[in-house]
Amino acid sequence: MTNILFDVKLEIPALYKPAGDVAQKWAQNLAEQAELVENRLMKALPDEASFQEKLATPAAEQWPAFMSDTYRTKRGRVKQSVVKTFAKNIQNAYDSWVKRISRVFEVTDGVKAKRFKDAVLDSQERVADVLRKKALRLTGDRVHGIGAAAIACFWMTGEPTIAGKLRQGDQLIDGNPYRICREEFIQSFRSALMNRLIQAGMLISNTEYDTAVISAQNSVTNNLVQGMIDPSLGLMSFTPGGDSRVDFLVDGDGIFKLHLKATQV
Repeated sequence: MTNILFDVKLEIPALYKPAGDVAQKWAQNLAEQAELVENRLMKALPDEASFQEKLATPAAEQWPAFMSDTYRTKRGRVKQSVVKTFAKNIQNAYDSWVKRISRVFEVTDGVKAKRFKDAVLDSQERVADVLRKKALRLTGDRVHGIGAAAIACFWMTGEPTIAGKLRQGDQLIDGNPYRICREEFIQSFRSALMNRLIQAGMLISNTEYDTAVISAQNSVTNNLVQGMIDPSLGLMSFTPGGDSRVDFLVDGDGIFKLHLKATQV
């Protein structure tokens, strides 16, 4: 006999209009911290060995998960060929990366990191558009309130007040908020899950809700959650479409949603 701890579907709205100053503040703050950004980049990737370990190898290994097995370029290249070429190129990209970073942050026209600052300030409109169409749909903001990804993070860590923040398009099928991770890992779980849901949700949106991409992203998300659950709770394994799941889906009405379900054996 099983026990459903919670079963809830969270709507992800089509568009958000961010507060008018969000992109402007982002650009100003980032431009003012140009030197800090450069220092952190060079500290994180000080040499080619670090570049290969932290950037090139993970990118080459993880990128294929974001592509459908049936993917084919306009020139007829299949997924395997594209992946091999990408891996080769990025593993030989360290020298080019160093040159580009040096150029972006060098003194130009008497201004330190002028190219970086100009690029950031010029990107405000694009950032606002990305926030409107992608990230804010998942996180929410001070104008529209909490979003589906944020609700999921609090719901799955047992925050009781989050039940009162379900929105009109959300559907509570069964249960209540419940902590599925160990108590001492609540903050780590929330952080990891939020990052994963934003990444997955944006990738799915960028591919116009391709079913293969949704399936691949749901597998990654459920694997992450499964690796962080409290084993003492006796939960059924988190798997896409399973009795315990964290799945993105497009329902019968064409609405993008996040489905959370946790079941005890």
